[in-house]
Amino acid sequence: MHAGARLAETYFLVCFT
Repeated sequence: MHAGARLAETYFLVCFT
């Protein structure tokens, strides 16, 4: 998995929350 994808997932969760 790409590191960016993982970061984006976390960022998305943080932004969504």
